[in-house]
Amino acid sequence: MKLDPKVYYKIDGGQLCLWLTPVYDLYTKYRKDYAIVGEVLTYAQFKKQLQHSEYFIASNQQKRIGTENHKCWIIDYELLRKNCDVTGLEVTEIEPLTV
Repeated sequence: MKLDPKVYYKIDGGQLCLWLTPVYDLYTKYRKDYAIVGEVLTYAQFKKQLQHSEYFIASNQQKRIGTENHKCWIIDYELLRKNCDVTGLEVTEIEPLTV
């Protein structure tokens, strides 16, 4: 699942600013399209779990991504990078997905 960094997120000073609502929708669509089995949290459960994670910094912060402002969730990108493969997030030019 490729996300366009000019639409859905930006990396800013060690923080990942993520426009969570459409990203969650794309994630659930991806799982459905590729028949990935397993439990899927509801959006409310996903947000609650994210808020209680070690990566969470803030929610509903106004950030400019590309040319628009969005209410974003702020994730500790440096900590995430230490624990996960984030090479896909560091791509700056991809073909945007359509919803």
